[in-house]
Amino acid sequence: MRNVDLSHLLVFPLPNALLFPHAVLPLHVFELRYRQLLEDALASGKTMAVACLDDERDSGDGQPPLRPLVGIGTIVAHETLPDGRSNMLLRGLGRARIIEELAAPEGRLYRVVRAQWEPDVAIEHDADEAARQTLMALSSQLAAKLPEGGDTLRVLSCSQPDAGALSNLLAAALVTEPSERLRMFETPEILTRADGVAEAIGLALATLSGDRSDAN
Repeated sequence: MRNVDLSHLLVFPLPNALLFPHAVLPLHVFELRYRQLLEDALASGKTMAVACLDDERDSGDGQPPLRPLVGIGTIVAHETLPDGRSNMLLRGLGRARIIEELAAPEGRLYRVVRAQWEPDVAIEHDADEAARQTLMALSSQLAAKLPEGGDTLRVLSCSQPDAGALSNLLAAALVTEPSERLRMFETPEILTRADGVAEAIGLALATLSGDRSDAN
């Protein structure tokens, strides 16, 4: 991951779009600037950033402002359609913090930034493992109650070796409210993020239990 060059990073900005580390994000490409971005990314390492637009700031240059933290992703699949549009899948590699916005190459319409990696705040192994086990237990309970997708959730919850990675993956899969997803994405403290995901799963469990009670 650290071999990715963040000095000239192509940016795919979207409202409320977040690319969590370890998660996969499908994107549909149809605007010219993003067709250019995909073309150049495929030719230069298959890496790009997904940036969430920041409605609370004014960039001062007419461009929609970007949140300072972005998700770095690598293109793991892409399909070009007959009309020039494309579908692609990005896999999250990590978070990065924008240092400055750069000029795009001549004739290119997409945005470019320089960034640096934004790592999680490390915790002791025992605390990490305890948080991971809690998330796995809650995910298993939720999987048992879901009408569909339970097996996929079980696989996801067993796929990551630590609480940091697992909390990222579960946040991407289970936290749907935009402001809460943004909070989870921008939380570098693993235990805080894991607690937030655990609370979201707990609320989902309570909702499903309530629905079943009402049905009876």
